[in-house]
Amino acid sequence: MNKEEMIAVDTCPETVTVFISQRMNGKTDEEIKAYRQRVMDVLSKKFDGCVSFSILLEPLFDSPVYMLGEQIKQLDHCKLAAFPEDWHEARGCAIEWLVCEKYGIPTILMNKTGDKILTELTAEDIIKKL
Repeated sequence: MNKEEMIAVDTCPETVTVFISQRMNGKTDEEIKAYRQRVMDVLSKKFDGCVSFSILLEPLFDSPVYMLGEQIKQLDHCKLAAFPEDWHEARGCAIEWLVCEKYGIPTILMNKTGDKILTELTAEDIIKKL
């Protein structure tokens, strides 16, 4: 373990692993990556850097159903899921939301651009739900 890793362990008593749900249909790769980065920046600040993200960086197949299945697998390792406020308008996001609801995975809402948290919870409130 190097010095940076030791510092991270000392300052992060618990790391929150976050799943980022996002609309992808009709979006360019650049738009998808920019949204994801904004969400990561906001949540990293919210959790004082004590956060990791569960993200499939590259599509494994062109099949939307296959990719949705892979996304749902990622949810199993997460303590929190971040959704855009319009999650209900995208089939995949709606199914991911339902999985979170049925399996007790806490959710947080982000605005459509991913640069603001809409859910009125503190980081401590979210950790208490875990």
